[in-house]
Amino acid sequence: MNNKHLFLDKVTEHVKSNEAKEWIKVEMSHHIQLAKEGWIKKGLTQMEAEEKAIEEMGSPMQLGRELSAIHRPIIDWVIVSLTVSLLMIGILPVVTYDIHFIGEKLLTVIGGMAVVIGIMFFDYRKLAQYGYLFYIVGSLLLLSIIFFSNFSINGAAYLKFGPILVKGIMAIPFFLLAWASFFSKKDFSYIFFLCLFFFSCVLFLFGFDSISTVFIYIFTVVVMLFWSKFSKKKVLLTLGTGISIFLLINTYIYITRGNYRLNRLMAFFFPEKYGDDAGWFYLYRDKMWASLKWIGSSEADTYFVNYTDTVFLHLAFEFGYVMAGILILLFTALIVKMFINVKYIKNSYAKLLIIGATALYSVQVIYNIGMCVGLLPITSLSLPFISYGIVPTIINALLIGLILSIIRRKNFQ
Repeated sequence: MNNKHLFLDKVTEHVKSNEAKEWIKVEMSHHIQLAKEGWIKKGLTQMEAEEKAIEEMGSPMQLGRELSAIHRPIIDWVIVSLTVSLLMIGILPVVTYDIHFIGEKLLTVIGGMAVVIGIMFFDYRKLAQYGYLFYIVGSLLLLSIIFFSNFSINGAAYLKFGPILVKGIMAIPFFLLAWASFFSKKDFSYIFFLCLFFFSCVLFLFGFDSISTVFIYIFTVVVMLFWSKFSKKKVLLTLGTGISIFLLINTYIYITRGNYRLNRLMAFFFPEKYGDDAGWFYLYRDKMWASLKWIGSSEADTYFVNYTDTVFLHLAFEFGYVMAGILILLFTALIVKMFINVKYIKNSYAKLLIIGATALYSVQVIYNIGMCVGLLPITSLSLPFISYGIVPTIINALLIGLILSIIRRKNFQ
Protein backbone atom coordinates (compact mmCIF):
# COMPACT_ATOMS: atom_id res chain seq x y z
CA MET A 1 0.00 0.00 0.00
CA ASN A 2 1.51 3.37 -1.03
CA ASN A 3 1.68 6.54 1.04
CA LYS A 4 -1.43 8.03 -0.54
CA HIS A 5 -3.63 5.07 0.42
CA LEU A 6 -2.17 5.01 3.93
CA PHE A 7 -2.91 8.72 4.30
CA LEU A 8 -6.49 8.30 3.00
CA ASP A 9 -7.10 5.41 5.41
CA LYS A 10 -5.89 7.53 8.34
CA VAL A 11 -8.18 10.39 7.26
CA THR A 12 -11.28 8.18 6.93
CA GLU A 13 -10.61 6.51 10.30
CA HIS A 14 -12.02 9.72 11.81
CA VAL A 15 -15.07 9.87 9.51
CA LYS A 16 -18.19 8.49 11.20
CA SER A 17 -20.31 7.76 8.12
CA ASN A 18 -19.25 4.63 6.20
CA GLU A 19 -20.98 5.93 3.05
CA ALA A 20 -19.13 9.26 3.31
CA LYS A 21 -15.76 7.45 3.68
CA GLU A 22 -15.80 6.14 0.12
CA TRP A 23 -16.83 9.51 -1.31
CA ILE A 24 -14.16 11.32 0.73
CA LYS A 25 -11.47 8.88 -0.46
CA VAL A 26 -12.38 9.58 -4.10
CA GLU A 27 -12.51 13.35 -3.54
CA MET A 28 -9.24 13.47 -1.54
CA SER A 29 -7.49 11.26 -4.08
CA HIS A 30 -8.50 13.72 -6.81
CA HIS A 31 -7.13 16.72 -4.86
CA ILE A 32 -3.86 14.90 -4.10
CA GLN A 33 -3.49 14.05 -7.78
CA LEU A 34 -3.99 17.71 -8.81
CA ALA A 35 -1.43 18.88 -6.24
CA LYS A 36 0.98 16.12 -7.32
CA GLU A 37 0.79 17.21 -10.97
CA GLY A 38 1.55 20.77 -9.88
CA TRP A 39 4.73 19.69 -8.07
CA ILE A 40 5.82 17.50 -11.01
CA LYS A 41 5.64 20.58 -13.25
CA LYS A 42 7.91 22.33 -10.76
CA GLY A 43 10.54 19.61 -11.28
CA LEU A 44 9.91 17.01 -8.55
CA THR A 45 9.84 13.27 -9.25
CA GLN A 46 6.62 11.24 -9.05
CA MET A 47 7.38 10.01 -5.51
CA GLU A 48 8.58 13.39 -4.25
CA ALA A 49 5.56 15.16 -5.75
CA GLU A 50 3.12 12.74 -4.09
CA GLU A 51 4.81 13.09 -0.70
CA LYS A 52 4.73 16.88 -1.04
CA ALA A 53 1.04 16.81 -2.02
CA ILE A 54 0.16 14.62 0.98
CA GLU A 55 2.18 16.84 3.29
CA GLU A 56 0.19 19.85 2.12
CA MET A 57 -3.05 18.17 3.21
CA GLY A 58 -2.05 18.52 6.87
CA SER A 59 -2.84 16.27 9.80
CA PRO A 60 -4.94 13.26 8.73
CA MET A 61 -6.67 13.18 12.13
CA GLN A 62 -7.69 16.84 12.03
CA LEU A 63 -8.63 16.62 8.37
CA GLY A 64 -10.74 13.49 9.02
CA ARG A 65 -12.64 15.17 11.87
CA GLU A 66 -13.33 18.28 9.78
CA LEU A 67 -14.52 16.24 6.81
CA SER A 68 -16.67 14.08 9.07
CA ALA A 69 -18.44 17.19 10.35
CA ILE A 70 -18.96 18.54 6.83
CA HIS A 71 -20.05 15.27 5.19
CA ARG A 72 -22.29 13.87 7.90
CA PRO A 73 -25.59 12.24 6.81
CA ILE A 74 -28.63 14.49 7.25
CA ILE A 75 -32.12 13.60 8.38
CA ASP A 76 -34.76 16.13 7.34
CA TRP A 77 -36.81 16.07 10.53
CA VAL A 78 -39.34 18.54 9.12
CA ILE A 79 -40.32 16.12 6.32
CA VAL A 80 -40.29 13.20 8.76
CA SER A 81 -42.52 15.08 11.25
CA LEU A 82 -44.99 16.20 8.57
CA THR A 83 -45.21 12.67 7.15
CA VAL A 84 -45.82 11.12 10.57
CA SER A 85 -48.45 13.79 11.35
CA LEU A 86 -50.36 13.03 8.15
CA LEU A 87 -50.16 9.28 8.77
CA MET A 88 -51.54 9.75 12.29
CA ILE A 89 -54.39 11.99 11.06
CA GLY A 90 -55.22 9.19 8.61
CA ILE A 91 -56.40 7.11 11.59
CA LEU A 92 -59.18 9.62 12.47
CA PRO A 93 -61.68 8.63 9.71
CA VAL A 94 -61.90 5.03 11.00
CA VAL A 95 -61.89 5.60 14.79
CA THR A 96 -65.68 5.08 14.91
CA TYR A 97 -65.58 1.99 12.70
CA ASP A 98 -65.20 -1.68 13.53
CA ILE A 99 -62.03 -2.73 15.38
CA HIS A 100 -61.05 -4.65 12.25
CA PHE A 101 -60.76 -1.40 10.23
CA ILE A 102 -58.92 0.36 13.04
CA GLY A 103 -56.44 -2.52 13.29
CA GLU A 104 -55.81 -2.53 9.53
CA LYS A 105 -55.31 1.23 9.50
CA LEU A 106 -52.86 1.07 12.41
CA LEU A 107 -50.88 -1.63 10.60
CA THR A 108 -50.89 0.53 7.47
CA VAL A 109 -49.56 3.53 9.42
CA ILE A 110 -46.83 1.43 11.04
CA GLY A 111 -45.96 -0.11 7.67
CA GLY A 112 -45.82 3.35 6.05
CA MET A 113 -43.46 4.65 8.75
CA ALA A 114 -41.26 1.55 8.42
CA VAL A 115 -41.02 2.00 4.64
CA VAL A 116 -40.14 5.71 4.97
CA ILE A 117 -37.35 4.97 7.47
CA GLY A 118 -36.11 1.87 5.62
CA ILE A 119 -35.85 3.62 2.25
CA MET A 120 -34.21 6.67 3.88
CA PHE A 121 -31.29 4.51 5.03
CA PHE A 122 -31.11 2.74 1.64
CA ASP A 123 -28.61 4.29 -0.77
CA TYR A 124 -30.73 5.47 -3.72
CA ARG A 125 -27.62 5.65 -5.95
CA LYS A 126 -27.68 1.86 -6.28
CA LEU A 127 -30.89 2.20 -8.33
CA ALA A 128 -29.40 4.45 -11.03
CA GLN A 129 -28.12 1.60 -13.20
CA TYR A 130 -31.44 -0.29 -13.30
CA GLY A 131 -33.49 2.11 -15.43
CA TYR A 132 -34.41 -0.46 -18.07
CA LEU A 133 -35.28 -3.03 -15.40
CA PHE A 134 -37.71 -0.60 -13.75
CA TYR A 135 -39.24 0.24 -17.14
CA ILE A 136 -39.76 -3.47 -17.85
CA VAL A 137 -41.29 -4.07 -14.39
CA GLY A 138 -43.70 -1.15 -14.86
CA SER A 139 -44.65 -2.41 -18.33
CA LEU A 140 -45.15 -5.99 -17.10
CA LEU A 141 -47.39 -4.74 -14.30
CA LEU A 142 -49.59 -2.92 -16.83
CA LEU A 143 -49.57 -5.91 -19.23
CA SER A 144 -50.66 -8.17 -16.35
CA ILE A 145 -53.61 -5.87 -15.68
CA ILE A 146 -54.49 -5.80 -19.40
CA PHE A 147 -54.48 -9.57 -19.88
CA PHE A 148 -55.26 -10.98 -16.44
CA SER A 149 -57.50 -8.41 -14.71
CA ASN A 150 -60.08 -10.14 -12.51
CA PHE A 151 -61.84 -7.14 -10.99
CA SER A 152 -63.40 -3.90 -12.21
CA ILE A 153 -64.62 -0.66 -10.55
CA ASN A 154 -66.38 1.98 -12.68
CA GLY A 155 -64.79 0.54 -15.82
CA ALA A 156 -61.22 0.56 -14.41
CA ALA A 157 -59.43 -2.82 -14.48
CA TYR A 158 -57.64 -4.29 -11.45
CA LEU A 159 -55.82 -7.39 -10.31
CA LYS A 160 -57.34 -8.57 -7.05
CA PHE A 161 -55.39 -10.73 -4.59
CA GLY A 162 -57.55 -11.18 -1.52
CA PRO A 163 -58.01 -7.72 0.07
CA ILE A 164 -55.27 -6.18 -2.09
CA LEU A 165 -56.16 -4.39 -5.34
CA VAL A 166 -53.39 -3.86 -7.89
CA LYS A 167 -54.07 -1.04 -10.36
CA GLY A 168 -52.23 0.88 -13.03
CA ILE A 169 -51.19 3.81 -10.85
CA MET A 170 -48.88 1.41 -8.98
CA ALA A 171 -46.73 1.15 -12.13
CA ILE A 172 -45.94 4.88 -12.08
CA PRO A 173 -43.20 4.72 -9.35
CA PHE A 174 -41.35 2.11 -11.46
CA PHE A 175 -41.55 4.39 -14.51
CA LEU A 176 -40.40 7.31 -12.34
CA LEU A 177 -37.24 5.39 -11.38
CA ALA A 178 -36.74 4.46 -15.04
CA TRP A 179 -37.12 8.03 -16.39
CA ALA A 180 -34.77 9.45 -13.74
CA SER A 181 -32.14 6.94 -14.85
CA PHE A 182 -32.74 7.57 -18.58
CA PHE A 183 -32.77 11.38 -18.36
CA SER A 184 -29.52 11.43 -16.38
CA LYS A 185 -27.67 9.51 -19.14
CA LYS A 186 -25.80 11.64 -21.67
CA ASP A 187 -26.38 9.16 -24.53
CA PHE A 188 -30.15 8.84 -24.03
CA SER A 189 -31.69 10.08 -27.31
CA TYR A 190 -34.90 12.03 -27.70
CA ILE A 191 -36.24 9.62 -30.34
CA PHE A 192 -35.74 6.70 -27.97
CA PHE A 193 -37.53 8.66 -25.25
CA LEU A 194 -40.53 9.29 -27.51
CA CYS A 195 -40.77 5.56 -28.38
CA LEU A 196 -40.64 4.48 -24.70
CA PHE A 197 -43.01 7.25 -23.61
CA PHE A 198 -45.54 6.43 -26.36
CA PHE A 199 -45.39 2.70 -25.58
CA SER A 200 -45.99 3.27 -21.87
CA CYS A 201 -48.95 5.58 -22.63
CA VAL A 202 -50.43 2.89 -24.89
CA LEU A 203 -50.17 0.41 -22.02
CA PHE A 204 -52.02 2.82 -19.73
CA LEU A 205 -54.61 3.26 -22.51
CA PHE A 206 -55.27 -0.48 -22.89
CA GLY A 207 -54.93 -1.01 -19.16
CA PHE A 208 -58.41 0.55 -18.80
CA ASP A 209 -57.30 2.58 -15.84
CA SER A 210 -58.95 5.80 -14.71
CA ILE A 211 -58.32 9.08 -16.54
CA SER A 212 -56.66 10.45 -13.41
CA THR A 213 -53.92 7.77 -13.59
CA VAL A 214 -53.06 8.67 -17.18
CA PHE A 215 -53.05 12.38 -16.31
CA ILE A 216 -50.77 11.80 -13.28
CA TYR A 217 -48.34 9.72 -15.33
CA ILE A 218 -48.05 12.23 -18.18
CA PHE A 219 -47.78 15.14 -15.73
CA THR A 220 -44.95 13.44 -13.79
CA VAL A 221 -42.95 12.61 -16.94
CA VAL A 222 -43.36 16.11 -18.41
CA VAL A 223 -42.25 17.76 -15.14
CA MET A 224 -39.13 15.55 -15.04
CA LEU A 225 -38.50 16.35 -18.70
CA PHE A 226 -38.23 20.08 -17.90
CA TRP A 227 -35.16 19.27 -15.76
CA SER A 228 -33.62 16.91 -18.32
CA LYS A 229 -30.85 17.71 -20.83
CA PHE A 230 -33.34 18.04 -23.70
CA SER A 231 -34.00 21.46 -25.20
CA LYS A 232 -37.11 23.46 -24.31
CA LYS A 233 -38.33 22.97 -27.89
CA LYS A 234 -38.31 19.19 -27.41
CA VAL A 235 -39.91 19.56 -23.99
CA LEU A 236 -42.75 21.62 -25.48
CA LEU A 237 -43.10 19.08 -28.31
CA THR A 238 -43.42 16.34 -25.70
CA LEU A 239 -45.94 18.40 -23.75
CA GLY A 240 -48.02 18.72 -26.93
CA THR A 241 -47.66 15.00 -27.58
CA GLY A 242 -48.69 14.22 -24.00
CA ILE A 243 -51.78 16.42 -24.23
CA SER A 244 -52.68 14.81 -27.57
CA ILE A 245 -52.30 11.32 -26.11
CA PHE A 246 -54.37 12.32 -23.09
CA LEU A 247 -57.17 13.67 -25.32
CA LEU A 248 -56.93 10.56 -27.53
CA ILE A 249 -57.29 8.32 -24.50
CA ASN A 250 -60.27 10.33 -23.27
CA THR A 251 -61.94 10.10 -26.69
CA TYR A 252 -61.26 6.36 -26.84
CA ILE A 253 -62.73 5.82 -23.38
CA TYR A 254 -65.81 7.88 -24.13
CA ILE A 255 -66.40 5.93 -27.37
CA THR A 256 -65.80 2.45 -25.94
CA ARG A 257 -67.55 2.92 -22.61
CA GLY A 258 -70.75 4.59 -23.80
CA ASN A 259 -72.18 7.65 -22.12
CA TYR A 260 -71.05 6.77 -18.60
CA ARG A 261 -67.84 8.82 -18.64
CA LEU A 262 -69.39 11.68 -20.61
CA ASN A 263 -72.31 11.89 -18.19
CA ARG A 264 -69.94 12.09 -15.24
CA LEU A 265 -67.99 14.90 -16.89
CA MET A 266 -71.13 16.82 -17.86
CA ALA A 267 -72.48 16.34 -14.34
CA PHE A 268 -69.47 18.24 -13.00
CA PHE A 269 -70.29 21.29 -15.15
CA PHE A 270 -74.10 21.04 -14.87
CA PRO A 271 -74.90 19.20 -11.63
CA GLU A 272 -78.53 20.41 -11.47
CA LYS A 273 -79.26 19.08 -14.97
CA TYR A 274 -77.84 15.68 -14.04
CA GLY A 275 -79.18 15.76 -10.49
CA ASP A 276 -80.96 12.42 -10.83
CA ASP A 277 -77.83 10.74 -12.19
CA ALA A 278 -74.12 11.52 -11.77
CA GLY A 279 -74.81 15.10 -10.66
CA TRP A 280 -76.39 14.14 -7.35
CA PHE A 281 -73.02 13.79 -5.61
CA TYR A 282 -71.93 17.30 -6.65
CA LEU A 283 -75.18 18.70 -5.22
CA TYR A 284 -74.71 16.61 -2.08
CA ARG A 285 -71.12 17.88 -1.73
CA ASP A 286 -72.24 21.53 -2.09
CA LYS A 287 -74.88 20.96 0.58
CA MET A 288 -72.25 19.53 2.91
CA TRP A 289 -69.93 22.50 2.46
CA ALA A 290 -72.85 24.88 3.10
CA SER A 291 -73.48 23.26 6.49
CA LEU A 292 -69.84 23.22 7.55
CA LYS A 293 -68.77 25.02 10.74
CA TRP A 294 -65.38 25.84 12.18
CA ILE A 295 -65.50 22.81 14.47
CA GLY A 296 -67.55 20.00 12.94
CA SER A 297 -71.04 20.32 11.49
CA SER A 298 -74.29 19.83 13.40
CA GLU A 299 -75.97 18.77 10.18
CA ALA A 300 -73.14 16.58 8.98
CA ASP A 301 -74.28 13.49 7.13
CA THR A 302 -71.23 11.62 5.93
CA TYR A 303 -73.10 8.55 4.77
CA PHE A 304 -72.27 9.17 1.09
CA VAL A 305 -68.62 10.06 1.58
CA ASN A 306 -66.03 7.40 2.25
CA TYR A 307 -62.63 7.04 3.81
CA THR A 308 -60.81 6.53 0.52
CA ASP A 309 -61.29 8.97 -2.40
CA THR A 310 -63.49 11.49 -0.51
CA VAL A 311 -61.80 11.17 2.87
CA PHE A 312 -60.98 14.91 2.85
CA LEU A 313 -64.72 15.65 2.78
CA HIS A 314 -65.26 13.09 5.52
CA LEU A 315 -62.70 14.70 7.85
CA ALA A 316 -63.85 18.24 7.05
CA PHE A 317 -67.42 17.44 8.05
CA GLU A 318 -66.45 15.46 11.11
CA PHE A 319 -64.05 18.10 12.46
CA GLY A 320 -64.90 21.31 10.56
CA TYR A 321 -62.94 24.02 8.73
CA VAL A 322 -60.14 23.75 11.28
CA MET A 323 -59.30 20.20 10.24
CA ALA A 324 -59.56 21.08 6.53
CA GLY A 325 -57.17 23.98 7.14
CA ILE A 326 -54.75 21.82 9.12
CA LEU A 327 -54.64 19.22 6.34
CA ILE A 328 -54.04 21.81 3.62
CA LEU A 329 -51.34 23.44 5.76
CA LEU A 330 -49.55 20.13 6.43
CA PHE A 331 -49.67 19.03 2.78
CA THR A 332 -48.50 22.45 1.55
CA ALA A 333 -45.61 22.51 4.03
CA LEU A 334 -44.54 18.98 3.03
CA ILE A 335 -44.64 19.69 -0.71
CA VAL A 336 -42.81 23.02 -0.37
CA LYS A 337 -40.15 21.44 1.89
CA MET A 338 -39.57 18.63 -0.62
CA PHE A 339 -39.36 21.03 -3.56
CA ILE A 340 -36.98 23.44 -1.78
CA ASN A 341 -34.41 20.65 -1.56
CA VAL A 342 -34.15 20.48 -5.36
CA LYS A 343 -31.80 23.49 -5.50
CA TYR A 344 -29.38 21.88 -3.02
CA ILE A 345 -29.03 18.63 -4.99
CA LYS A 346 -26.13 18.57 -7.44
CA ASN A 347 -26.30 15.00 -8.76
CA SER A 348 -28.49 14.95 -11.92
CA TYR A 349 -29.99 11.51 -11.16
CA ALA A 350 -30.86 12.57 -7.60
CA LYS A 351 -32.32 15.86 -8.81
CA LEU A 352 -34.55 14.10 -11.35
CA LEU A 353 -35.68 11.59 -8.72
CA ILE A 354 -36.61 14.25 -6.18
CA ILE A 355 -38.43 16.31 -8.83
CA GLY A 356 -40.35 13.28 -10.12
CA ALA A 357 -41.25 12.03 -6.63
CA THR A 358 -42.39 15.51 -5.53
CA ALA A 359 -44.48 15.92 -8.71
CA LEU A 360 -46.08 12.49 -8.33
CA TYR A 361 -46.93 13.10 -4.68
CA SER A 362 -48.13 16.68 -5.22
CA VAL A 363 -50.46 15.97 -8.12
CA GLN A 364 -52.33 13.36 -6.06
CA VAL A 365 -52.79 15.81 -3.17
CA ILE A 366 -53.82 18.75 -5.36
CA TYR A 367 -56.28 16.75 -7.46
CA ASN A 368 -57.88 14.95 -4.51
CA ILE A 369 -58.43 18.14 -2.48
CA GLY A 370 -59.44 19.97 -5.67
CA MET A 371 -62.20 17.47 -6.42
CA CYS A 372 -63.40 17.44 -2.81
CA VAL A 373 -63.79 21.24 -2.68
CA GLY A 374 -65.51 21.34 -6.09
CA LEU A 375 -62.75 22.56 -8.40
CA LEU A 376 -62.23 19.29 -10.28
CA PRO A 377 -64.42 16.35 -11.40
CA ILE A 378 -64.77 13.43 -9.01
CA THR A 379 -62.59 10.46 -9.91
CA SER A 380 -60.94 7.49 -8.21
CA LEU A 381 -57.85 8.96 -6.54
CA SER A 382 -56.79 8.56 -2.93
CA LEU A 383 -55.39 11.29 -0.66
CA PRO A 384 -51.79 10.30 0.28
CA PHE A 385 -51.48 8.91 3.85
CA ILE A 386 -55.06 9.89 4.75
CA SER A 387 -57.14 7.57 2.55
CA TYR A 388 -57.75 4.00 3.62
CA GLY A 389 -55.67 1.38 1.77
CA ILE A 390 -52.26 -0.14 2.38
CA VAL A 391 -50.95 -0.13 -1.20
CA PRO A 392 -51.38 3.65 -1.87
CA THR A 393 -49.84 4.36 1.54
CA ILE A 394 -46.81 2.16 0.82
CA ILE A 395 -46.32 3.74 -2.63
CA ASN A 396 -46.34 7.27 -1.21
CA ALA A 397 -44.15 6.18 1.70
CA LEU A 398 -41.65 4.94 -0.91
CA LEU A 399 -41.66 8.37 -2.54
CA ILE A 400 -41.06 10.19 0.76
CA GLY A 401 -38.39 7.64 1.76
CA LEU A 402 -36.66 8.15 -1.58
CA ILE A 403 -36.57 11.92 -1.09
CA LEU A 404 -35.21 11.51 2.46
CA SER A 405 -32.55 9.11 1.12
CA ILE A 406 -31.40 11.79 -1.34
CA ILE A 407 -31.37 14.53 1.31
CA ARG A 408 -29.48 12.24 3.70
CA ARG A 409 -26.63 11.93 1.19
CA LYS A 410 -26.60 15.42 -0.34
CA ASN A 411 -23.31 16.26 1.45
CA PHE A 412 -21.42 13.51 -0.35
CA GLN A 413 -22.91 13.21 -3.83
